[in-house]
Order: sequence, then C-alpha cells, then structure tokens
Amino acid sequence: MSSTTTTAANAFEKAYPVELGFVNDDTSWDLQAIRKDVILKKKANYKKSMDYVTKTNLLSFRGPKDLCTCILWGGALWLLSGSRSNPVVTPVANLFYDENKEDWLKDRNDGLFASLPIPLYVVLFGVFVLLGILTDRLILFFAEGSANEALQLAIVALINGCFFELGRIANDEKGPTRDQFDRTSQLREEFNEFAEKRIQRGGNCHRRDVVRAFRRYFGQYRNDNEEYPLTDLEIEKLLREWNSVNTFAEMTPAGFYNGLSVDKQADAFA
Repeated sequence: MSSTTTTAANAFEKAYPVELGFVNDDTSWDLQAIRKDVILKKKANYKKSMDYVTKTNLLSFRGPKDLCTCILWGGALWLLSGSRSNPVVTPVANLFYDENKEDWLKDRNDGLFASLPIPLYVVLFGVFVLLGILTDRLILFFAEGSANEALQLAIVALINGCFFELGRIANDEKGPTRDQFDRTSQLREEFNEFAEKRIQRGGNCHRRDVVRAFRRYFGQYRNDNEEYPLTDLEIEKLLREWNSVNTFAEMTPAGFYNGLSVDKQADAFA
C-alpha cells in the first residue's frame, strides 16, 4: 500500500525581493522627496480649504455637498431651537407684519401660540439657511475645512433635532392658543370664586370631593356637554394650582388633602 504526502496550500506568495527599488529603476525620487511632496500637497489642500472658509463669499460653495450641509444645519437649528415656537419667529414676523392688522401676531407678541402664514415660512427658511451657512463655516474652521466632517455633524444635529421635535409633539409642549388661554383664565377665576365660598382651612378631604363640589357649584359643569367641556383632571389641576399658592395643604398618595376641606353645610344648599 503506497503512502501519499500532501503539502499545505499557500494562500500568499512567500517570495520577497532581495532588494527594494524604484519602478523602472527611476531613482530621481527618493523617500525623502516623496514625503516632502505629500506634505506639500496636504498643506496646499489645507490652505485651499481655509481660504474657502475665511476669504470666500458666504453664498459661494465648493459644490453641492457644501450647499446640502448648510441646508441640513439650517433644519437642525430650526428643530433644536423649538421649530414653530423658537425665539426667532416673533422678531422676524414683526419685521414684515403689523400687529394691529394680524391677530396671530398679536397672540405671538403676548406669548401665545398661533399658526404662521405660509409666506412667513418662506422667509424663515431663508433666515435659517443663512444661519446654517454661518454654522457650517464655523464648523469648517474648527474641522480644518473638512466638508465630510461638517456634513456628518450636520446629520447628527438634524437627527437630534427630530428627536426633540417628536418629544414636543408627544408632550404637547407648544404654547397655549388665545382660545386656550382665555378658557384657562376663566376656569381659574371660577375656581377662585368656588374656593372662596366652599373650601375652608382645616380638616381633610379627598380631591374627588372637591371635584364634585365644584361641579355642583357651577351648574354648567354638572354634566359633560360640548358647550362647557371640563374633565375631572382639569378640575384637580386647578385645585393643585390654587393649593400651591393659598393653603399649602399636603396631599397623600391616595389623593387626600390634609389641611383643607369642603364646607359641606354651604355645599348642601348648592
């Protein structure tokens, strides 16, 4: 029986040149010259990039990538600063519109939320693109003119801005509208009137007792209706606000207030 021997296959060539040399024996370039040439090219590219950052017009771009980066920075700044509720909107709106003629602008100047007209969105787009250009130039200055790094940072900032915007939508963090503000003011006045007549210091009561007493005091809120919509949670919120500036009664986790109570004798005649 004959025996066979096998040799392992080599994946790489193991033969090396005895002496390192230049291609086609071109000795006009040595390692020091090559290194010097690479350094000179890097310096030239760096100077070209920094000249773009510091010396060119703001509206001059090296290519579509720079323009895209500026727009992304503008979008990121819009979202990170609060989108429709950001502090730039109202001053810009006052430059182009008259408060006496535009109710939405009057609401904005009063610190309330109001929808914006489409032409103003166009103006704000231009404003934030300009802010994006300034931000892009600043980032390029610190990134030594690297367009790739500026683009990557702009994308990251835009993604973070989207997360903030989704959070604002989920938590309904936009300011109240004029109708919401007027309704809240009316409810606070009504609760103050109710508290003056029906809530007394001392004793204890459950928050639901206050809710029921409030509904009995104001007949329009006794039953749910579309004309006077009011939930129990809204009344409990009014109670917390009133308590925080008047009686400072402590509420237990079960919903009992120690230090205030409903005047049941007066409430019986309601």
